Amino acid sequence: MVSTVSVVTGSLVIIIAVVGAAFMVSTSQRNPDIIFSYDAQFGRVDEFRSAYEGPARPASGILNETFIVRMTNFKSDPAENIAITLSEEPKNNWYALEDLNLGFGNYTFAAEGNKAVIKSLPAGQTTSVHFQVRINITAVDVNNALSDRSLVNFEITYDGISRLITKVLNIRFPPWNP
Repeated sequence: MVSTVSVVTGSLVIIIAVVGAAFMVSTSQRNPDIIFSYDAQFGRVDEFRSAYEGPARPASGILNETFIVRMTNFKSDPAENIAITLSEEPKNNWYALEDLNLGFGNYTFAAEGNKAVIKSLPAGQTTSVHFQVRINITAVDVNNALSDRSLVNFEITYDGISRLITKVLNIRFPPWNP
């Protein structure tokens, strides 16, 4: 028969192991120094579920949207070479990048295809990058019906490749009333 002392001892060992592992993991991970948020000009981005829900369906079946990535540098020194790369899945012409530009702030900015690069974001400063895209709503509906989700991927790196932040937004359109 198992004694009370052995049950208590076993429980304490498990608790100490779990707390120790959690402490090791929390101290080994660096807190992000740059905070990013995502928004859309006309629709709504639910960051908790990583979903974008479009506005009222246009008669043309084509939606022009602006995805906005806002960022703030909480470091004590400038963040160098912030690169935001936008891509889509699947690659079946449901999405097209029309233009990208710096929203606010006077920072050295370059647009290279589907990538935006900010050479340096000073400490304590905030900026945004606007990605203007065209979305084919009919193709999105077909993708989602085939369970091949229409995804927009934001890949963000800064200070080299030391920190990669990936955010995937699932594009979907809720049922519409005519």
